[in-house]
This record gives sequence, structure tokens and C-alpha cells, in this order.
Amino acid sequence: MKKLLFVILAWTLGVLGMLIPRKPGLVVFSQARNRYSGNSRALFEWMTRNDHQAYWLYARGFTPVELPEASSRFVARAGLAGFLLCARAEFAVISHGGSDFGIFWPLAKRARVIMLWHAIGIKRAGLTDHKATPAGCRERLRETRFYSMCIASSDIDCYNTAAFQGVDVRRVSVTGLPRADVYLHNRESEITHADRFKVLYAPTFRDYDLDRPLFFPFDDLDDAALRGFFAEQPDMEIHLRPHPNDTDSNIQAEQLAAGFPDNIKLLTEKIVGDVDSVLHQYEAIVTDYSSIYMEPLLADVPPIFVNFDLREYLSTRGMAYDYDLVTPGPKVGSTTEMLKALSDARRGAPGWAEHREQVRKMFFTHRDANACSRVFDAMKAL
Repeated sequence: MKKLLFVILAWTLGVLGMLIPRKPGLVVFSQARNRYSGNSRALFEWMTRNDHQAYWLYARGFTPVELPEASSRFVARAGLAGFLLCARAEFAVISHGGSDFGIFWPLAKRARVIMLWHAIGIKRAGLTDHKATPAGCRERLRETRFYSMCIASSDIDCYNTAAFQGVDVRRVSVTGLPRADVYLHNRESEITHADRFKVLYAPTFRDYDLDRPLFFPFDDLDDAALRGFFAEQPDMEIHLRPHPNDTDSNIQAEQLAAGFPDNIKLLTEKIVGDVDSVLHQYEAIVTDYSSIYMEPLLADVPPIFVNFDLREYLSTRGMAYDYDLVTPGPKVGSTTEMLKALSDARRGAPGWAEHREQVRKMFFTHRDANACSRVFDAMKAL
């Protein structure tokens, strides 16, 4: 009954919105689960700095961000002002799907919908996900037919984007991702703590059960070995970022941070909601199947990969590209290999430099901080 009422109300709002004329140049942003992150955040803040007509519609429970350029640009979605903005907007910007606008999606999809996605897609997603069902694919295609434009980071990546979104490749603009602008600006302008070597350890979420936790999932994990390593490298700081829905990894991360307080720190979503705001601080990235290492490649930051369950991951979620081809770093399967890889990363992992450059060529047609400007120009050209 609750779902039916939601559909009826959403449909009613959509019909009412048809009576309201669109305002040229007006752009509205929103994200599901009250996120404020990634490409949408980067583009929104760029637009506010450049005095474009951009507004962020938020749901109940969201605390508007204090931005000097955008003090009045955050508007509650559940209200008359939110309704009118959504009904009048020429552009509606999303990063995950129509659910970003909640009950206002029937209004938003009447605008020119701009799909930014939230990262470079090296994993299978949407229509290409191994778990995609015929019914799910039909539902997705019913949504993506309203997408006026998607963006991609490279000429190669645009074809994967078109495939998993289910849009004509001609609707994918190779602008680069706005989050890369944020990374490059922050990397250039902010002073990093040269007295600490910071490592981000961010495994991706699994859709299946594991027989071990995600951090240091090695049979030879030994507290004594870690203590010895940190004694030799006391300035190394590993920040653990577990997925908020992964209870076991959150518990393990807390235990590791408590056991090694000088060298292992928590970086949960509650501590830092948008990892892009701090990504530039790290000199090495440890992950598995996530593309979180991609933007740091622009600064030649070396990645390390922990892929102990690669076969199972490929058979359930799957990768959009050959795994070894797009992962320019060591694949570690033991504590000894991990510690060796971390030591090598401190030296810039020179043995992987050529492979890192190959991946940059694959995924970054542009290596500057002008993606937001290109996205905006592409929107105006629609």
C-alpha cells in the first residue's frame, strides 16, 4: 500500500509539473540516501562558484553544507520551493539513477537528464552486471531512455558507459569526470603532511558471504609482523575505509585501529562522507576491484591490489575490462607480500610505472582540471 501511494503521488506531481514552464539554464541536483558526493558535488560546487543557476535538492535529515558561494543553493526537496525548482529546471543531474530525485523523478525526467555516474566504471554494472535480470534490464531501459547525456573519462570508457547504462554511445560525452577536477585542484593547492606517508585501504563491497574479513585477509596475518613493520616505518599511516553496509569489516577496522593507534586509522563514511574530499592526501592506494585508484593515477600514486577472491568476484559481479590489464600494481596474497608492496610504494613502485601510464592512456583522454567546464559546455550544446 505504501509503495502504491508513493507511485500515485509521484505520478500526480509529474502531471502537475507539466503545467509549469521550464526555465532555461536552471540546473537541479539531488542524490539518493542524502549523499553529497562525487561527480555531482564537484559539478554543483563548480557551478555555484561560477554563478550558474544551480540548486541542490535534499531530503529530510540532510545538513546543508556551508559554502560561501552557495548559501542559498540548498533547498529542501519536500516542499513547494523544491517542487517548483524541479518542475522548472532545464537540467536534472543524477549520479546513480532516477532514485536520486525520489518522488520527484517523474518531474525530473521531463528535464534534460544528465547522468554523471559516480566513478570510472571498471566493474560490471547496470545492464552488464552478471546479476542483471530481464525484468531489471527492462526497468533500467525505461529509465535511461530519459537520459539526455552521460559522461565518460575517455574514448574507450565511453563504450562501456553506453553499454551498462543502455544508451546510444552518441549520447555519451567524453568530458572527463568532475571528481578528477577536485582531485587535481586539491593535490596542487593543499599542503600535505610530509612527515607522514598516508595509505588509503578501501576494499569494495561484496554481494556474497566471505569466510574472512576484508582487511588484511591473509592466512599469515600476524600482529607481531605488523608491529615490526611499523617499528621500521613509524611514519606510515594506513587509513581503513570499510563499506558502511559491511558489518564484519567495520568491526575488524575498529579492532585494527585500536590495536595499532599510531599507524592504523579509521576513515568510515561517518568520519568522512565524501572520500573525494581527502583522496589527494594519500601516497598509495590499497583496494581490490574498486576504481578508487584511478584519479590518483593522475598524480602517479601507486596502487596495490588484494584480490584473494578474484574468481568468485568475476563470476558474481564481474569486471568490465580484463582485470590484469587495468590494475597497474602488485596483486598481494599474504602479509609478507603486502608489507613488501607498501615499502615499494614508498619508493614510487618504479617497476609498475609503465603499466600505470598505459592505464592513464586508457582512461584519461583529458589530464587537466577542466572536466566541469567541458560538462557544462556539453549540456548547453544539447
